[in-house]
Order: sequence, then C-alpha cells, then structure tokens
Amino acid sequence: MDPGLFRRAVGNLVTNALVHNPPDTKVSVSVSVNKEKMIRISVCDDGVGISAEEQEKLFTRYYRGTNTKEKPEGSGLGLAIARQIVTLHGGDLTVKSRPGEGTAFTILLPEN
Repeated sequence: MDPGLFRRAVGNLVTNALVHNPPDTKVSVSVSVNKEKMIRISVCDDGVGISAEEQEKLFTRYYRGTNTKEKPEGSGLGLAIARQIVTLHGGDLTVKSRPGEGTAFTILLPEN
C-alpha cells in the first residue's frame, strides 16, 4: 500500500464531509476487519445528505454537486481520485446517503 496515496483518499472523504455540511456536523472515521477478512474504513457524517440522483454522479471527474454555488471550493476531482486510489489498491469505495440523514463512505480493502 502506498501510504501517501491512501492518506490522500481518506483525506478527500473527510474534507468533503467537513466542507459540504454545516459547521456543527459530526464526522467519524472508523476502521475494522469484517468477517470476510476485508479491511473496512468508514467516513460517516450526520450532515445534509445526498440525493440518490447525485450519488450516481459523485465519482465522476469534475462533478461538483448541487451545493457548489454556496460553497465554490474544489475542482470536482476529490471523490474520483479517492475511488481511483482505492481501486488501485484492490479495493472498492461506495457511498450511502439520504437527504437530511447524513452520508457514509465505505472503503473495503483486502487484508493482505
């Protein structure tokens, strides 16, 4: 594993959770090993959430989401880069979210 690249992938997820939510949003990061011996890294927040339509586009390069008028930071590359880094390490990056209920990004990686 390339520690620098992987730090960037997880950092992109945490940064998005902080930038695209209200200041009082709680963000948590957890690491565990599941029963299939996969490393699971989760970045979860209790923020504004993301619609199903928007979730389908999140990992597309240069897609900046629907709240970029209020928060113009970013280039729309962070999540695409994060997914590419995770994929290069043999893993998968997924998102689950509902408007008003927060968002959970999950990285699954082979243990070895």
